Amino acid sequence: TNTATNTPTPTNTATNTPTPTNTPVPTATPTSTATATATATHTATATPTPTPVPPSATPTATTTSSTPTHTPSPTATEEPPSATPTATNTPFGTPTDTPTSIAGSTDPGVVKVPEGNENNVDMMIPGANLWICETGPCDGPGEGNLIVFERAINVMTGDQNGDTVPDGLGAYEFDVEYNNLAIGSINPCDVVFGPTGAGLARGPVDELNTSNNPYCLPDPGAASNGSCAFSIIFENVIHFGCATSGPLPPGPTGEFDLATLNLIPHEDLVDDLFPGNDNGVVTIIKDNGCELADVFGHPVSGSVNGGLTPICTDLEITIRILEGDVDLDCDVDVGDQQKIAFRYGSFFGSTLYLTWYDLEPNLHDLDIDIKDLQKVFGRDGSNCQDPIPLQPPVPFN
Repeated sequence: TNTATNTPTPTNTATNTPTPTNTPVPTATPTSTATATATATHTATATPTPTPVPPSATPTATTTSSTPTHTPSPTATEEPPSATPTATNTPFGTPTDTPTSIAGSTDPGVVKVPEGNENNVDMMIPGANLWICETGPCDGPGEGNLIVFERAINVMTGDQNGDTVPDGLGAYEFDVEYNNLAIGSINPCDVVFGPTGAGLARGPVDELNTSNNPYCLPDPGAASNGSCAFSIIFENVIHFGCATSGPLPPGPTGEFDLATLNLIPHEDLVDDLFPGNDNGVVTIIKDNGCELADVFGHPVSGSVNGGLTPICTDLEITIRILEGDVDLDCDVDVGDQQKIAFRYGSFFGSTLYLTWYDLEPNLHDLDIDIKDLQKVFGRDGSNCQDPIPLQPPVPFN
């Protein structure tokens, strides 16, 4: 993972203060603005003055706090209500804004932007929830699957052919690494030079398409426009690589989506988790070796170390079950209440007892009593988009 480590230099800005003509008053008041902080959000602080000064290199960081994650293990091998994950849900969601930890930077790079609302996405980490949902409809962002956008930011290029128009993006490559014991499938898709991409003018290009990604579209007439055949799927690594043909038309600049991922949790996780407190598995989706090049093959402005972008961020995914959701449909309602009430009074050794319903304490006390029932009844109305209480994404330790 590549991040810029430049240390910002305090900027002294003179503030001109108008005064009466006959009264001599010093007119320059130096103001020192330190832009570096020790928190996860590194954002340049601008001091409003009549003469703005461009910020110097702004640090980018993905600092994470250490928060232990406890993953309880059931004391007996029991089957949850459903053992077949629904891997075909492809919900559309509104991606969150560019991560605030790099929002003030002018460095080029590739960042991961997951779909989801403020309850399920924390770009200060950056992290997102991926909910296990099997019995449907599982149609909200992050319910059963999670769409992640690989977004290029601050892409600026030169004008090598002298037509007064920036040459724009012509090629890119980067690797995505993931733990295939936590993420069952990642379903990558190139999009920037596709039918709906920001670089369509240079395409369409025959891009990497996988069947289980709603953003993968056919690429008609793509034979002579370039190739994304350099995008390759390995066991736990996706290599994205696309190149386009010719110097014209220019490619996209600024901020745009390069590719998408459709993350689906491993089907075995449902046997390792249960819908009690603090359940979940935290894993990292890593980006490495991010390179962006213009139509002539030159690294985009601001690249370092032979063409790498200073920004190449990761995303921390918390795969979990909504607390109290014993029927795995991403809400807590009368159906969940009936299921656990049926087993009220059972204990280990009884055929009615299942650790799946032994919710309190989260280490299991080998019976299903009033505390377990209240765990579900007290969360009535909770759902994966608005959990009661909140279950925010957890930083990776």
